[in-house]
Amino acid sequence: MNGTNGATLVLSLSGTGGHGALGSISPASLSFPAQAVGTSSAPQVLTLSNMGDAILTISTIVVSGPFSQSSNCGSALAAGSSCAINVTFNPVLYGQASGSLTVTDNVGNSYVSSLNGTGVDFALSVAPASASVVRGNSAIFIVTVPALGGSFVSSVALSCAGLPAKASCSFSPASVVPEASGAKSTMIILTNQANTQVGSFNVAIIGKSGSLAHSTVVQLTVVKR
Repeated sequence: MNGTNGATLVLSLSGTGGHGALGSISPASLSFPAQAVGTSSAPQVLTLSNMGDAILTISTIVVSGPFSQSSNCGSALAAGSSCAINVTFNPVLYGQASGSLTVTDNVGNSYVSSLNGTGVDFALSVAPASASVVRGNSAIFIVTVPALGGSFVSSVALSCAGLPAKASCSFSPASVVPEASGAKSTMIILTNQANTQVGSFNVAIIGKSGSLAHSTVVQLTVVKR
């Protein structure tokens, strides 16, 4: 600027501009190991960080797909700090599953991590589908337990229900670990020559692993000698 005597005066100015809030989420993706349908995995952790120099205001944390989340992030994240988001995989169907977790701040920025996992299950089949037995004899069935969606590492306990009075069933082995081609067990239904009830019966074969259970039915006909 010009002084009163016509001289030019120069004024030097300096300063440091602020960056504001600067959010990030890591890792960019989470992969969960095979998980039985209807159960929940151990949580995996995402970290939300504020690398800026102002408060990061959190508007929403939204998860999609068969996943759930809990966090200690609250509604604001101080400059230079971070918080943990725990993500859990809760498959409802067998096979591949995907989703995402998205954190949105108050100015519309989104921080996204992709999620994927595999749900596994088992099925039951039996052969033959029906059998007729003379009272006092036994009927033999082969129960096959295939894995669905991937490797099912837990054992499946086998049992039966709906037998005629004075009959019993047994399995060998009593529990199996499902395989892709199907683990097998032999079911024997024993009848009593004098006392087993005659007629046709729908016998349920039940497989149970933890809280997961499936069943199938065979028809058993008991006749008098």
